[in-house]
Amino acid sequence: MNRLFAVALTVITGIALVACGPAASSGEPSSQASQAAASQAAASSGDGVLPSLTEGAVADLEALIPNTVGDLTIKKESIQTSEFLTAPGSDPAAVKFVEDLGVSPSDISIATGSANSADFAKFLFVCVIRAQGADSDRLVSAFKTASSTDDASPLQWSSATVAGKSVETAGGAGGANYIYAKGDVLFWLIATDATLAEQFFAQVP
Repeated sequence: MNRLFAVALTVITGIALVACGPAASSGEPSSQASQAAASQAAASSGDGVLPSLTEGAVADLEALIPNTVGDLTIKKESIQTSEFLTAPGSDPAAVKFVEDLGVSPSDISIATGSANSADFAKFLFVCVIRAQGADSDRLVSAFKTASSTDDASPLQWSSATVAGKSVETAGGAGGANYIYAKGDVLFWLIATDATLAEQFFAQVP
């Protein structure tokens, strides 16, 4: 799952964040997880200036993420950039992801959303990737391929229907993974239980 998160965010930022991995299972607050992830990213990417996701940066993409899922309120951030895939230390899997899509880095934008319950029993993370010019089948295929690169135990995906939508799902240490694509937009969701997934996808276009 950390590999998947690295692929999703490295595609845009050139850094590898792991906030939805150990932190999700250990009960650390998401802000602490983000700080730890940022520190790890800085350590692995040299002295270059790293971009950051910002609330409202790509507002129309953030709008595809529900404001609330069940009793959880989603914190949203986004970024659009074209520079960092060619920067030193860029993840080869992320570079291949873009190559497989047949688009340029400037065609890609990303939005993320996350939330957890007060006792951290429930957790939700979503990453929305828009690759202008790519189709949904290619998005899903390229994401699954990139996410399994150099992974000794790649996730085993299977088809499912959630809230009337055809998704791919796989188990994970911090919660179940779901990917769903429509047009040139891919949703990647991690949720600690199936009810959260149903509530999320019921609100997705």
